[in-house]
Formats: sequence, C-alpha cells, structure tokens
Amino acid sequence: MAGAFAMNELRQILLFLFGVLLLPVGLHAQVAEENLAAEPVLELDAEVVATTPEPDPAKHPLVADVDALLANLAAHGIQLTGDEERAPLYECVARIVDPQARLFTAAELEHWQHEQAGVDYHTDIRLTISNATPVVVAAPADLGESLRTGDRIISIQGAPATNVTLSDALRQLRGHTAGGTELIYVRGTNAPATTRVERVLSPFPLFEVSEMWPRDIGYARVNGLNAGSGEGVLTQLQAWADAKLAGGILDLRGADGSDVASAAQIAGAFASPGSALFSFLDRDGNTLTNYQAGGSAPIDLPVMVLVDEHTSGAAEALAATAAGSLRGTLVIGRETAGDPAIRDVISISDSESLCIATRKLLVGDGIVLDGRSGVKPTVILPAGPGKVEYEPELGVDRRIRLDQEDSDLALRDRIRGDAALQRAVDVLLGLKALNIRPGPLSSAL
Repeated sequence: MAGAFAMNELRQILLFLFGVLLLPVGLHAQVAEENLAAEPVLELDAEVVATTPEPDPAKHPLVADVDALLANLAAHGIQLTGDEERAPLYECVARIVDPQARLFTAAELEHWQHEQAGVDYHTDIRLTISNATPVVVAAPADLGESLRTGDRIISIQGAPATNVTLSDALRQLRGHTAGGTELIYVRGTNAPATTRVERVLSPFPLFEVSEMWPRDIGYARVNGLNAGSGEGVLTQLQAWADAKLAGGILDLRGADGSDVASAAQIAGAFASPGSALFSFLDRDGNTLTNYQAGGSAPIDLPVMVLVDEHTSGAAEALAATAAGSLRGTLVIGRETAGDPAIRDVISISDSESLCIATRKLLVGDGIVLDGRSGVKPTVILPAGPGKVEYEPELGVDRRIRLDQEDSDLALRDRIRGDAALQRAVDVLLGLKALNIRPGPLSSAL
C-alpha cells in the first residue's frame, strides 16, 4: 500500500504498548486475588481477542491499529474518552516510528497547509543580513520614507534583531496571523526610529533577494520551492552561467515548499541527462516515485548551496540531492530539518491531526532520509549567527583608492558576520583563481 506504514513495525509497537498499559491491571489482579473471582488469564485473553473490532479499511493503518488497542483497553476497564485522553496515545505510537511526528490542532494544521502551499502572513519587506544585522533590501511603497533600502533593523516586535541569522529575522517578521509588526530601525548615523508594518496572507515570492555581487558572484535567497519555482530558479542560474560568472550561491536556509518536481527540475541541471536524482519509498522500502534528470545539457556553473536546521520540504530534497550526487555543487551550513517532503497529515478526529513520516527519500549516493536525521552538509558550520566583525569607517586616505578596493569592500559588506556566505565566497573565488568550472563531463566537486 503506497504511503502505508510497515505493519510488522506497527504491530510490535502496539503489542509493547498494550503490555505496558495493561501492566497495572495485572498487578492489581494479583494483589486482589484473594477477594476477586477472576477468570483465568487465558480465558481473559481469549475474551479480549474476541471483542477486538475488525480494522476499518477506510482508516489509515495507524489510526485503525491504535483504535483496536483502545478497544482492548476498554475491555479491561480502561476507558480513554475524549480527544485529550486519546490523542497522546496516537502521538506516542507515531513518535516510535517517527521521532519528529507531532499532533496538530485545527489552527496548527491550517498553518502547516499554508506553508505547504507557499503562503502565509507576512509583510512586503525584503531583508538581507550584514554583520549579523537585518538590512532592508526593499520596502513597501506605502511606508514612504519611514523605511528605505539600506536601513538596519535592530528590533522586531520588541525582540532584539541584532546578532541574528536571516532565518531568525524572517521568522520574527512573519507570523501565522494578520496584524501589525513594530520595527525599530537605524538609517546611517541617525537615531533609531520606529515604524509599523502589516502582515497579510499572501504567497511568498520565490526569491527573498536576488543580486549580482562584486567579483562576479550571483546570490539568490530562496523562500521555498512550490509550483513553478523550478523554472524560476533555473532561469536565474542560467543567466549567471551565460554571464560567465565565477559561480552562484543558492541560499536555501529557512526554505521549504511542497513541489518536489521543482527540486528535481533544478537538480537535473547539474546531472547527466537521464541519471537518477532521487526516489520516494514507502516505509517497507518499495519505490513510490522516481525522479531523473531531463535531456537538456547541464548548466556550466559552480553553485554553493547553503542550508540550515530550518531547510525542509522540497528545498531539503534538493539539498539532499546536491550533497549526494550532483556535479558542480557544494552544500555548506548546518544539518537540515529532516523533513524532505516525506510527511503527511493523518486525521485523528475533528479537532486533531497527526503529522508523520509516511515515506522515505533515497538520493543518488544511496543515503536514505526517513525523518530521523537531516542532510549533513559537505562543509559543516557551527550553529548560530556568525561572529560580528569590526571594520573601521574609512577616514581621510591620501592614497588613490582602486576600483578593486571598493569592490572588495562592497562584497565584505554582504558577507560580514555570515560564516556560510564567507565560506561559499572563498570557495568560488578559489575556483575562479584556478580557472575551474564543472564542465559537462566533470565529476562532482
């Protein structure tokens, strides 16, 4: 059954839980043996089996088996009634199979569905990070002069926004409900000022920011891979390749999305035509879907893929493939979330659902991701924001400043305090100095 759990695995779990949950009943029967005319154990077990309902074929196997366990408990006088008492049992069983399984309330399910569709409540402000401080890349026109490109955000809704990663800053700025967000910002050497921006439910743009950096480096921060994202990312990558850039940085930190076809489309541009990219397996190891590279020529561009613990969904599937089998790519950052589009939501009741891994991801190098761990980057960096660096303001300088100095300073402004960006830029500049490019027949970096 596609997407079903390994039934032997579930039966072992349920038998274990059945024994543990019934242990107090057995002890009680032993203590009260002189006062109770209890039936023999074998007869009691036979009675329990006889009262176990047949599985409902309309229910998910997990729900049907837990319901059978609940019926057995009821036969022993243990009544679990109401969602609040029954739901933890589903979660207990699910977390033995999938340690990251979690219960959703109706509101949490709606939030998850929004994220899967690439929409949520957010502002039109676009941010980047410089020296571990959020910097405005673009601001809504209706804010007028209250917020402009280049302003530094030092507080979001009362919480400090300095010495943070971009993923952290974006999560502070966004939310699952409509409403206003108060920002404190600094412009140049002016005193801090306050403004308010509104969050509205709308699709996230594909790119949080997309720029051409000094020293011939392209940079794109991806919000998520949803319908049509593959074409958009490929268009950007091909433009960089056509411009003969030293390389590109595809920043997937904090990115998610539900369109694994877009992940395959992007990955296919860095693989030989027809080669295997990744597959989804059910929990018994049977293949559900295969994704292969198309017939187009690979893109001739070195690409650094940045990831962190918030990279999930289709973006994580892309990162897993890049780390496992793609040529000309290097994955840098921290271990990913461990949810490369392998989880589904199972309805338990009218008010609660269970989010659990129902399949596995198999990538080209044979690594299987089943939700217990994430993608391990080739270059692993420590958690948290990068070290804040001090760079003195330029004073009176009697030397003639070279254009290259201005270019290097502009590049440092973009990567200062971000260890992953610094490492990515160092690799790309090293490849450029050595005149190394992937080439259509080159092996992976």
